[in-house]
Amino acid sequence: MTGKFPEEFLYAPHGFRDYPPSSYRYIKYLIEIMETVPQRYGYELYDGPIVERRALYEVKSGGEIVGEVFEVKGKSEEKLVLRPEMTPTLGRLVARLDQELTKPIRWATISRYFRDETPQRGRVKEFWQLNVDIIGLESSYADAEVIRVLYEILREAGLEDGEFQILINDRRIIESILVALGIEDIEVVFPILDKKDKLLQEHIRKLLERSNLPASEIERIALMYRKYDRYKDELREKYGSHDIINEIGSNLSTIRREAFVSFLKSQGISEKNANILFDVSEISGHPDEALPKLARILEELGASTESTLHLQEAVQYLKDMGVGSVLVLDASIVRGFAYYTGIIFEAFDAESLIPRALAGGGRYDDLVSVLGGAKIPATGFGMGETVLLEILKEKGRLGEVKIGVPDIAIKPLSKDLVSDAHEISTTLRRAGLNVLFIPPIGKLGKSFEHASKRGIQYFLILGKKDLEKGQITLRDIVSGEQETLKLEELADKILRITR
Repeated sequence: MTGKFPEEFLYAPHGFRDYPPSSYRYIKYLIEIMETVPQRYGYELYDGPIVERRALYEVKSGGEIVGEVFEVKGKSEEKLVLRPEMTPTLGRLVARLDQELTKPIRWATISRYFRDETPQRGRVKEFWQLNVDIIGLESSYADAEVIRVLYEILREAGLEDGEFQILINDRRIIESILVALGIEDIEVVFPILDKKDKLLQEHIRKLLERSNLPASEIERIALMYRKYDRYKDELREKYGSHDIINEIGSNLSTIRREAFVSFLKSQGISEKNANILFDVSEISGHPDEALPKLARILEELGASTESTLHLQEAVQYLKDMGVGSVLVLDASIVRGFAYYTGIIFEAFDAESLIPRALAGGGRYDDLVSVLGGAKIPATGFGMGETVLLEILKEKGRLGEVKIGVPDIAIKPLSKDLVSDAHEISTTLRRAGLNVLFIPPIGKLGKSFEHASKRGIQYFLILGKKDLEKGQITLRDIVSGEQETLKLEELADKILRITR
């Protein structure tokens, strides 16, 4: 390449991110929580290759995910991709190592994944994702336990009860309803149910495009209608002068039905069945209230209510675990991946306009057997860092993250004290502290300023007189206060004030 280096080359490729320390510390903060919490529940860490065979996803992930993979070109003719998710890799590992593993298996991993999706807020092409799975435990207790782990991660990351919801459903219930309606191509209906809110958003966006509303605001307004109960006052106050807003608000229930039913009809579903499925998909609320509604529909259709028992049992376990207050049974949740076979769930922020889930997962009892292993029950979830990071920023919960910030700085006041200062630094580091060493160059005030910009509050100053007395000066560069400490007491004191 000759000539001036193109300016765009200074930035990461579209949809990818750079991670300077100022932003990476927040990623690292979430990664540490995601990695630590599952281990408290007895999960072992594992990983797999960043490159996988394309066929692995063609077998079980479904067409949508295959359409988003990044192809990898190697010397062999084998079709390889950068892995877009972990569950098929996990299934492959368990199928191969089945006889060696003590079940139930509790495994967790957090690694980078790649999807060639259209970038938007909370969605990028390269991301970290946590996967937490239990394999070999058929009881719905397993589903409840992984949901409890998810709940604990969200709480530890900074969200509170009431700020997020965990939506739960069971594919077996919806499948029983579809069979009772005589719908044979079940796998066509599941993805439509899964994007019900997106269908509403797109339908409203088209209505808004006929108005004189600014194009820059139409997408946000359409998103607000996905959480209308939360945003209806803002819609009226901010956009109430527009007739289209009042018209949509007055007819929202009709519009919701129309957006969903018309799309189902375009896929070959009869109008009668499409309306029944809409009514089913609208069932939402605490499981104690919503589950009996689903059971009644099954009875009315002449189908067995046995499919509700697994979910009922899982809900009771979750209430026993203290997670009942954030549970919402949502009959439209079915998850997009083809390998799910039972209970499914997704976590969402209760207020944010980011339309993507914080996490999602469910039961996939057939995956290991499809990949050549025995039929083994399995359940788990995946959780990326991008949506959670955006929501925590939105709520102002990341201000105190100090990852990557040294605990303390130290500066000798002359060159002949460098050796002693390094010896003190080594003692502190071995005690578990992170120490920034500033050489005896420049004025002390400039060193304070540098440390302050790095987020460091405490500063050690080593002078000859202090060293002769076996002590050192500790300065709080926020308050300006300072004191002298005995060297033998130094590590304990710094640990107390910084941890």
